[in-house]
Amino acid sequence: MPEQARAVLREASLPDGFLTIFRKDPDFAQVQSGDRDELTRIGFAREGESICLDGATGEVVLVDDGEVVSVVNASLDAFARSLEFSAGRLPFYSEDGDIDESIEAAEVLAEGLRAIDARATGGFWAEFIADVSNGDHPADD
Repeated sequence: MPEQARAVLREASLPDGFLTIFRKDPDFAQVQSGDRDELTRIGFAREGESICLDGATGEVVLVDDGEVVSVVNASLDAFARSLEFSAGRLPFYSEDGDIDESIEAAEVLAEGLRAIDARATGGFWAEFIADVSNGDHPADD
């Protein structure tokens, strides 16, 4: 990867991690995929999948077993802003909150993510929103 691209990634406003859904890859390793040539791993998702920047399209994509399985966000900036927005919503609900509180928190989260990037409510983000809706991220998470 060209040094200029590495500098852009290093300067991106990506946290080292966010809950269980993102862990930053400080090495920004290249990832092989059968259908895309310019994938640079920016981090890992909860199941160890690679979250990559596609240098050809600018999209952030989820890669599992060498295959792009979904578009996470339309751009690196949208991904960073989506993480920042999500982190700013913490705590999503109280430890002793009920399902209605969880569902409301998920709806607010989905609306905010959609405002950042319409693609942000499919695949990767849809799973996270479902987790929030199910009460999987209480205040002490």
